[in-house]
Amino acid sequence: MPDPMNVFEHQRFRLRTPAGERVEKSFRELLTEPDAPYALDYAQAFYDVAALNLMSFLAQWLFEPADATELAERIEAPMTDEEFEAHVAPWRARFALTGDGPRFMQAPAPFDEKKAEGLEVAVFISARGDRQFLHRADADWAVSPEQAGLFLFARNTFYEGTGGRGYQKGTNGDTPVRVLVTDPGPDGTLWLRRTIWLNVLSRAQQREYAGAYADPMHLRPGDYDGLFWADPPQDDVPVGGITLRAGLGWMTAYHWLWYEEAEGICPLTGERVEGLVARKASKKSTGIAYGMKGDLDSGTRADRLFRHPNVPTEKLYDRKTGDVTGERPFLVQRIEGLTEAIGAAFFGGLSDRGAARYTLAPAVAQLYAEPLQELGLSTHLYVFGFHMLSNQKNVHGGIEQSDFVYRPVASDTPETLLVLDKAAELTHDAARFAAEAARALGQAVQRTAGAGVRAEETDDGKIRLKKLESTPSVDEPFGRDTLAAFWRAVQGHLIDYAGRIADVAGHGPDALVAEETTLKADWEDTVIREVWQQYQPVFEHYSTLPRTMPYAHAARKMLYKEISKARSVKPEPADA
Repeated sequence: MPDPMNVFEHQRFRLRTPAGERVEKSFRELLTEPDAPYALDYAQAFYDVAALNLMSFLAQWLFEPADATELAERIEAPMTDEEFEAHVAPWRARFALTGDGPRFMQAPAPFDEKKAEGLEVAVFISARGDRQFLHRADADWAVSPEQAGLFLFARNTFYEGTGGRGYQKGTNGDTPVRVLVTDPGPDGTLWLRRTIWLNVLSRAQQREYAGAYADPMHLRPGDYDGLFWADPPQDDVPVGGITLRAGLGWMTAYHWLWYEEAEGICPLTGERVEGLVARKASKKSTGIAYGMKGDLDSGTRADRLFRHPNVPTEKLYDRKTGDVTGERPFLVQRIEGLTEAIGAAFFGGLSDRGAARYTLAPAVAQLYAEPLQELGLSTHLYVFGFHMLSNQKNVHGGIEQSDFVYRPVASDTPETLLVLDKAAELTHDAARFAAEAARALGQAVQRTAGAGVRAEETDDGKIRLKKLESTPSVDEPFGRDTLAAFWRAVQGHLIDYAGRIADVAGHGPDALVAEETTLKADWEDTVIREVWQQYQPVFEHYSTLPRTMPYAHAARKMLYKEISKARSVKPEPADA
C-alpha cells in the first residue's frame, strides 16, 4: 500500500452546488480555496451534521484560535496552502486513514483480525443483543478509505450511551439536541468554509465556562489533551479535565477496519462502491470506565466529561430552595419534537455563570463577541436531534431539524445579559404554556372519545363526565396525531415568537419588560387558536356519533375552562 491516506487531504466530503451539481472536496481544499457555496449531501441528515462537526473538530485541533479577534480573521478569508501545511505536517501521520497505525478514530495498531465482524455488527451495536442505533442492519455494507473517517467519527459523536459507564462518558453520552451556526448561501447551500469556523470555539470563549474544559496552554496533572486513537488516556480523567479539542475526538470503543479488494453498499452515500474497501472491522472496549473519578470526587454522577460547543442546556433548580443544582441538555421529545429546545437555541446565558434559565450553546454565545459582530454575517441556526424510542435511549425513530435566521440581540455586554435573561424567561414561559395547553388538548381528545370517563346527567339536565380511572396517555391514533400536529404548528409559532422577542429586545431590556404583557397575551392567543384548530375535527367526528355525542359536548366545555384557567394574561371581557 502507498503512503497512508489521511483525513485532511483524502477524506472526501460529498457536497452539492447551488446548481445541483455533486462535487467532493477535502478539508484542505475547503479551507484554502476561494469561498464557494456548498450544501452537504450525504444520504442521511445525521451524516451531514457529523461532517460539519468533523470539519470543525479538525479546525479546532489544528488552528484553535486564542480569542474572537483571531477567529474573526480566520472567518474573513481562506488560509494559504503554506499556512495549512505548516499546521498539518506535524499531525498528518496521526490522522491516517490507512496504514499500520495509528489510524484516525480507529486504534493505535491492528488487533483481533480473527474476531472481525461485519460493519453492521462491529461498529453499530454497542453490546450483544442491542439494536443498531444509527442504521438498520445491512450485511452488504462496505466503506472506502475516503469515507472511513466520517463513518467512524459519526458513530462516536452520535452515541446512544448504553454500553456501560465508560461508554456514557463520551462527547455526548446520549444524543442531545445540537445547535449549529451556519452562514447560508443561495438555494439551500452554505458558505461552508465560514460555517466551519463559526462552530470553532476560541480559548477565550472556552474560559467562560468554569470547569468545562481543560486549557491546552495550562494543563494540570491528570488533564488530557491527546488523540484518543493514537495516545489514549491511561487512567480515568476528571470531569472538566479534557480539552475541548480532545473531547471532540473522544472515542467510545476501538475499531480497526480491515481493507480488501471488494464491493458493497456505502452506508454514508447509499451507493455501491468497489475497489479498496472495508467490509469487516474488529472492536474492543477502551477498558476504562471514564468519568468514575469525577463521580467519586463530587458524589454525583457526571453525565458528560466536557461541554459540547453545539449543545444548549437548561438549569435545574431545587424545588424548595430555588438553588441551581445542575444543568440538562435537551432531547427531542416523542410528540413535542424540538419545541422545548427552540427557546434555548435563541436565548440564554453567555456562560454557565449567568442567571438565565437557559445557557446558549457556546458556539451561539460566541456570536456576541464584538469582532464576530463586526463581520456583519447573516447567520442562521440549524437545530438537529434524534427521536429516541426507548427508555435506554438506544433506538431512534428518525430525526427532527429546523433552520432559522439568528442575529444577536444586543452588543453592549451588561445590557446583553439582561436582555438574554428576560428573553429566555419569556420563551421558557411560552413553552410551558404550550405544554399546559397540549395537556388539556390531549385530555379533551380522550374525553371526547369517551376514554376513561362515563357521562352522567345532572339534576339540572347538564352532562357531567366522571372519571372511571386515571386518564391514560393519548395512545389511540387519532389523539396522538392531533397532539403531533399541534406541536409541529407550535414549533413554527415559537420560532416566530422568538423572532418577535428579538425585535423588541433590540431596544433594550426595558423595552422587553414594557412589552412583556402584550407579548405573552399574543402568544397565548396563538396557542389557544391552535388548540381549537386541532380539536375541532375531533369534536366534529365524535359529536355526530350517538354513543360519544354527550362526551364530545361535555369535553369541549371542559377544554374551554382549562385553557382559560391556564392563561397568565386574562383577556378583556369584550374579547372573552
